[in-house]
Amino acid sequence: MATIAPHVRRQLDQLAFDIESTQREISQQDRRIIIALQKGQDTTNAENEAEILRIILEDMKAMRRRILQGIGGVEPEECGAQGKTPIEPGYPGRRSQCSP
Repeated sequence: MATIAPHVRRQLDQLAFDIESTQREISQQDRRIIIALQKGQDTTNAENEAEILRIILEDMKAMRRRILQGIGGVEPEECGAQGKTPIEPGYPGRRSQCSP
């Protein structure tokens, strides 16, 4: 296992905190959307905000992977995980980040 420089460790710790916070925020937003849908309210704006949060989350995860690859680490929770892909004809599948 590679030794991680203190500044890289701080960066990874901050990313982990930000990822966890964003995941919580997405979960709360999803609950609000469900409640609004049950009341028959328009959820377009809330759904758009949730989508933006998901994009931000994926960007943070990608940054974490790049940092770990740079120091020779592998992120076990990412390896073997199946990414969600839309069920649409012609949608390119996601390539595993752990394969060479």
